Amino acid sequence: MSSTKSLAPVLALVGCTNSGKTTIARCLVDTIQKLGKSAAMIEQDDDYLLAHQVEKVPRKHNPDDFYYHYDQISALNVGGLEKRLLEARQKADFVIIEGNMIAEIKEIMQLVDKVIFFTIDQKTCRRRREQRTYDPPDVEGYFDQIVWPAYLEHVRNAMSQARLDDRFVFVDVSSENDKATEKEVFEVIEAISRDFIKITSQTLELDAAMKLLRLPNCGATSIFIGTTRDTFDGKEVLQLSYESYDEMAYPELRKLCSSVRATFPTVERLIVWHRVGEVPVTEASVIIAAASPHRKDAIQAVSMAIDELKARIPIWKKESYADGEHSWKENEEWKVGKPKETSSSQIATYTKPQGDAKFFWLHELIQQLERLRKD
Repeated sequence: MSSTKSLAPVLALVGCTNSGKTTIARCLVDTIQKLGKSAAMIEQDDDYLLAHQVEKVPRKHNPDDFYYHYDQISALNVGGLEKRLLEARQKADFVIIEGNMIAEIKEIMQLVDKVIFFTIDQKTCRRRREQRTYDPPDVEGYFDQIVWPAYLEHVRNAMSQARLDDRFVFVDVSSENDKATEKEVFEVIEAISRDFIKITSQTLELDAAMKLLRLPNCGATSIFIGTTRDTFDGKEVLQLSYESYDEMAYPELRKLCSSVRATFPTVERLIVWHRVGEVPVTEASVIIAAASPHRKDAIQAVSMAIDELKARIPIWKKESYADGEHSWKENEEWKVGKPKETSSSQIATYTKPQGDAKFFWLHELIQQLERLRKD
């Protein structure tokens, strides 16, 4: 009897140039192999077309000269990239594909199980890029006219996709370091393995949240579900509508999770999900949840996360009433600043994973990918 090898799960690392995608991908591959698994790495950079095949864009300040526009899909051999990915899925246990435009290539995204999108600030990106050598080399003005505007377009497209696609995870990697360090790599892995963040236009599913919160070492799960109620100040409410400034909201949500963990270090899992767009009466607009060995930490962590969410995250709501009127509502917390931090007294001490922590969190990420493949 012959057995057919299942196709490997594919993790896509996407983001701006110099955000550390290649460094992180290589580190992940090396660590996966140390865990006894095989891993293949596919680099988008290997499939760029030759210079004469790439679009030339006139320079703003010197129209008689031009830039090669490498930051658009037309500069890639998409067929070659897809072929290499298909072959790698059949041979390896895991595949990591990295590149700044992966999330916008339909043929590739059909094969991807999870996307980690690295956001970065302009200062970090510019500093790192100036220290690298490119072929063809960067010339004056290329970063400002081509590289940075292309990144802004890519990140907006990705965040727009993420509102309908649960595969996306966003992590900000802005740093004073000239390149991603191993410590930063595994901080990223730990963050995405423990904290589940999303801004979505889809219905929030409690069952999906519960699957993420079930952990053998956690005896307490606390969940807050915020729903649309049908009245406000005597007026009949038909629905709420939420708007989010995603480019700022995602980094702030990561900081929120870090703040909660600093106060309640025993919390093993955090979920912060927010719905945007129209949310009818009785439907959930937000789910915040925590899993911990102890109930007090889980309950207080959720309470702190709710307060922090209202105080610091740029998400706004509009109430629509039965009389045809509507009103944009401002969180009271925005007026008075951040809420007071919950007291950390009498909080249980966090027990670190046994052995090498970086392997522990990578194993968590691998298990998530395997579950995605099974589902």
